[in-house]
Amino acid sequence: MAPAPAPVNCRPLIKSEFTFPVNSTPFLMCHASTIVEDGKWFAPAIADNQTGVPMWNPALFKLPSKEVLLFYKVGPSTQQWSGCMKRSYDFGFTWSRREQLPPGILGPIKNKPLLLGNGTLLCGTSVESWNSWGAWVEMTHDAGIDGVKLTDGRLLLAYNTVSRAILKVAISPDDGDTWKEVLTLEDTTGMEFSYPAVIQASDGFVHITYTYNRTQIKHVVLQPNCL
Repeated sequence: MAPAPAPVNCRPLIKSEFTFPVNSTPFLMCHASTIVEDGKWFAPAIADNQTGVPMWNPALFKLPSKEVLLFYKVGPSTQQWSGCMKRSYDFGFTWSRREQLPPGILGPIKNKPLLLGNGTLLCGTSVESWNSWGAWVEMTHDAGIDGVKLTDGRLLLAYNTVSRAILKVAISPDDGDTWKEVLTLEDTTGMEFSYPAVIQASDGFVHITYTYNRTQIKHVVLQPNCL
């Protein structure tokens, strides 16, 4: 379905907020976020912990059944970590016991998985050399990206360009063959805006969260028909 023309004076960015009040974050550093649909932010709660062992790169995914999956890694380093998962049946208020993924299966490293038509969860990976890949938009090599397929058929991507100091949004009308930069979310020299996470909610609005200079999580809401 082709998108309708953007209304005159349409504002793409309709909300911008931090998930914690300024100077009140309950941790020293903040590196990544994931997002599921809701209207409120609650106080953070511990989903898992293990004394002396780091836990890495969480990724949330809500199944059509409303079950929420939490994928993450456990281990002293990226070379020694293993994939784990927890389940929630009450939208993240409580979690099941830790489930160890099969040997060699890490699950999604940071970005949410994709649910295929046959019910399979696709967690992207590659064993190819880096020089087998090409980028269709200008982007830095050391930062995360995330995107979503909009209900109008277009693809939306949140990404850093030449550095983490710049965070932009791009749109593809042809399943990724071509891309157009449509919005700059952040552009401040000397700061970092990293690890975006993107969803489209049932009301059609696009929600993006990202790490704000490693100290906060910022949440923005976009009107896709204005992009």
